[in-house]
Amino acid sequence: MNRVSLRNKRFKIGNDEYDHLKCVIVNAAPVHRMYYAHKYDPDVPQTPVCWSSDTDRPDAQVENKQASRCMDCTHNIRGSAPNGSRACRFSQKLAISMEDSLEEIYQLHVPASSIFGRAVGNHMPLQEYARFLSKNSTPSVSIFTKVYFDGSSSVPKIFFTPVRPLRDTELKVVEEMITHSDTTKAITLDFSSVQETSCPFEKTSGFTIST
Repeated sequence: MNRVSLRNKRFKIGNDEYDHLKCVIVNAAPVHRMYYAHKYDPDVPQTPVCWSSDTDRPDAQVENKQASRCMDCTHNIRGSAPNGSRACRFSQKLAISMEDSLEEIYQLHVPASSIFGRAVGNHMPLQEYARFLSKNSTPSVSIFTKVYFDGSSSVPKIFFTPVRPLRDTELKVVEEMITHSDTTKAITLDFSSVQETSCPFEKTSGFTIST
């Protein structure tokens, strides 16, 4: 699977690095949560010990459930991780396609620091951006979005802002990708193989896609 990782305030795709992305948000997973036993190391991929697709209870596939309900888990308490954060972290997966290759899907794993919060001018975290698009009756698949880093943040934090509407020919390609198998794979929570994470996370109601 094609993945976009966040490292040192740069977007990394394979061996290439970018300071921003110009993409289409093709589809999105519900917000989920994951608990990792070891500190994040970008050079050492690891699978989570426990995870939840609905943020309420561990998934059935989890062998070592940390609690029967997420709300009762000690890893869900603020302060269970350094700097007053939660050890069990929230995040959301997006399936995106780039302007120059709309038929190719990439997975972007969005940390909680980039989901929550209020907009500052046109600088919007994901949840605020979703509300902005909804207010303007603009489906995410109909517009190019610029994704870029908050230069003032000490942790990896990204913003979303609109760029331009898709042309009819571009929209036709993207609409065909909404239910494509690559899109489904990009937004599915699956730990059957070792996956990389991008950075620390926390919770939201999610980013929904309308067409």
